[in-house]
Amino acid sequence: MPEKTPLNSTPVGPPNDPPPYTSTSASTNARVPPAPNTSNTMYGSAAAPCLLSPTIYPPETLRTKPANTICPHCHQSVLTVTKNEGGTATILGVVALYLCGWHHGGCLIPCCLPCVQDVNHLCPNCNTRIAKFDRFEQSTVVK
Repeated sequence: MPEKTPLNSTPVGPPNDPPPYTSTSASTNARVPPAPNTSNTMYGSAAAPCLLSPTIYPPETLRTKPANTICPHCHQSVLTVTKNEGGTATILGVVALYLCGWHHGGCLIPCCLPCVQDVNHLCPNCNTRIAKFDRFEQSTVVK
């Protein structure tokens, strides 16, 4: 039966500890990497926090997702709010489905799909429309 060790005894390392590193076992051409910099300073002075400003997109480049831009009405830097609404692509989708035989409401499916609806970009500060992305023409109209 194995002997029990006291709970407060210091644990002994595994039986297969690696051999100690001495100058005789190390190669003479081996390079020692420098010690890592553990201080909070860089080049002798405190490192300034890196503050990234968001990219500001001109209103002409707004597409389907909210983006940072300057509102031409209130002149504030804002993240636009997007709202979908029916447009030319939506109407053409309804007509195409109706002509394919989807007469009993199935032709109205494009009215529920944001992928065929136009996208309005609104300013969250003054609630005015900044731009409108037309899905049919794949262009942005600034208003």
